[in-house]
Amino acid sequence: MKRRGFFAVGGSLAVGALAGCSEGGTETPDPDTDPTEFLPELDGWTLDDTHRQNAGIVGAEAGIQGEYTDPDGEDYTVEILRWSSREDAEDRTPNVYDSGWA
Repeated sequence: MKRRGFFAVGGSLAVGALAGCSEGGTETPDPDTDPTEFLPELDGWTLDDTHRQNAGIVGAEAGIQGEYTDPDGEDYTVEILRWSSREDAEDRTPNVYDSGWA
């Protein structure tokens, strides 16, 4: 049985925070950037598929989901959401995926 991991990021805030973790910066990306641009490229991992998210359901402006397979054959999902403001990302992101996803 394959395990599916899930990683969610909330738009500008989380993408900035993600960049801060990997590159030391906290710059907010251009608000017009397609969320697909933020799907990570990982050594040894395969990006198998991408799907546009119906981000409006959670109050985000846009979203993309990338499905990955790691070098051990495990499946993972990365989701990027773009919010209208840093405040919206901070307020809404914690409530979006509070249903037990890792």
